[in-house]
Order: sequence, then structure tokens, then C-alpha cells
Amino acid sequence: VYEETAFMESCYQGYAAITRMLIADPRVDVNSQNSYGITAAILAAVSNSTECLTILRNDPRVKWNVTDICGNTAAIVAVWNNRTEAVIILSEIQSIDWNIVDNNGHSALTWALVKGNADITRTLFGIPSLDINIEKLKEKNVYEKAVTEARNYLEYLMDNSGGDHLMFALKTDLVKIAALLISHGRTELNHENSDKENPLAYCLKNKKTQLANLLIENSRTDLNKVDAEGNTVVHYCQKSNKDEVL
Repeated sequence: VYEETAFMESCYQGYAAITRMLIADPRVDVNSQNSYGITAAILAAVSNSTECLTILRNDPRVKWNVTDICGNTAAIVAVWNNRTEAVIILSEIQSIDWNIVDNNGHSALTWALVKGNADITRTLFGIPSLDINIEKLKEKNVYEKAVTEARNYLEYLMDNSGGDHLMFALKTDLVKIAALLISHGRTELNHENSDKENPLAYCLKNKKTQLANLLIENSRTDLNKVDAEGNTVVHYCQKSNKDEVL
């Protein structure tokens, strides 16, 4: 932490008593930023200081959608760092915009998918304002860049997913998250990428039988979709001899 105020440091360290005392002092700027644009709210989120986050949540002056120089909000850093408890607290704050994207064009949900955190993804699904289908990138509505985390924790190429969260989960073998997305009523199950590839065709083509069954059993899945090669669900089942899918 650089150029932090006493208030920022107390939130980062999880000193609830000090945070409560400082926030009651009118001289304290609860939204002050250091040279990196980091706020007390971002620090409390990244360090999973849940008690301090709760104190901040109860103060209407706190601006939750402020971004640092990387475009990160408190919500994004909480998800990026797998802070499950912090995400739960933040999900209860109505003023937070969960569709904000960072400088790479990735939202909190995208990072939850990259991290493969099903618990956080499930929490995000409960937020009515969350856009769970197409990622809103700053340049185009497609994934063009590889997501490489600083610690080489994960590196996924997302340029073939067509900007769709379900396709991204399928292509990166995030089975639990893909199942959650399929069962969620707001997920677009028939989205096609630039290669005219849809989720069901992808599952059948790549022998992801369990997920294919979930899609087929879902009444919102269009079983008559035709891919770029003219194949339907029946064609794939015949080619693969997959009676268990039918």
C-alpha cells in the first residue's frame, strides 16, 4: 500500500474499531485515493476485511464504483482475489455496478469464470442487474486478448468464445460453472460465435456428454440449431453413436 491515509490503512488491515472511529470523523475523506487510484473500499475488498466492508456499506458517502489506474473497482478486486465473503457483502450494496469492466475489458463475472470460483459465480448470479451473457469490451464484443494473471495463475485464450460467458466456461472446462450457467434462467443458451458454433453443438462435438444432456433437458435450448457444417443435435449423436445423449 502506498501513500495510504490512516483510514485506508485501517480498512486494509481490518482494524474495525479504528475504522469505525475514523469514519465518524467529518474530517476524514472516505473516498480518498492514493497515487494508484486505490480507495479504502478497494483495500477492504482486496484484503477481505469483512467487518470494515460492513462499516463502509453502512455509510452512504462511500463511492463503490470508483476505479484505480487499472480500471478495478472494489467488486472486481474482490472477485479477482477470490474473496468470497467480501463478494457476498458487496452483492448486497445496490449502488454497485457489477458490469463495469477493467482496462482489459473484463468484468467481475469474467474474472469469476477465469478463476473458476463457483461459489462467487453463484453469488453474482443473484444480482439482478448483472449481465451474464455477452461481455461488454471497450473495443469489440469479442474476446481478443489472452488473460494472463500476474502470478501466472491462469492463462486462457478467449478469442474463440464469441464473447459469451457460457461458451467461455465450456471451452475452458469450467464444468461446475458451465452447469450453473445452463441452469440459470437468464443465460442465453443458443448464442453463436463467429464460427456459428453454439453451446450444444460444442458439447456434442467435444464429447461433453453431461453438459450436453443439461442443455437438451433445458426447454430454452433450441434443438434445431444448425452449425456452420449443417449439423444438428441429431447429426452429432449419430456421428458419435451417443445414444446416452438422446
